[in-house]
Amino acid sequence: MGSLNHSLTAGRIAGLLFNDERFEVMPELSLDGSQIELIPNLAVYTDPPPQASPMDDVLMVSQMPDLIIEVLSPKQRISDIFVKFKAYFALGVKSCWLALPLIEVIDVYSQPDQHRTFDLNDS
Repeated sequence: MGSLNHSLTAGRIAGLLFNDERFEVMPELSLDGSQIELIPNLAVYTDPPPQASPMDDVLMVSQMPDLIIEVLSPKQRISDIFVKFKAYFALGVKSCWLALPLIEVIDVYSQPDQHRTFDLNDS
């Protein structure tokens, strides 16, 4: 469901976070939301789940990340992302980011109804 700008945006955000040793960034990780499977663009952990051996890989992780980052793709509805954000917060995620490549902003949510917008063109 991605696009060129979607992919570039997710990759650039992941690249910035990969360079910070405080975080473990996991793209497209399947999270066990008890009733549903959730797959964010990026799941960011400060205390990641233990790494599985190649022979015993884990298909769905029950430990929720500290931060979820979603990048809006051209064919995605923003209301669908907000439904996911509510689920993430209910499951214990501390922050959700919504990157909007079209208008070059990131909305940082601390609760489903509380956010702050950052313009990527501001220095």
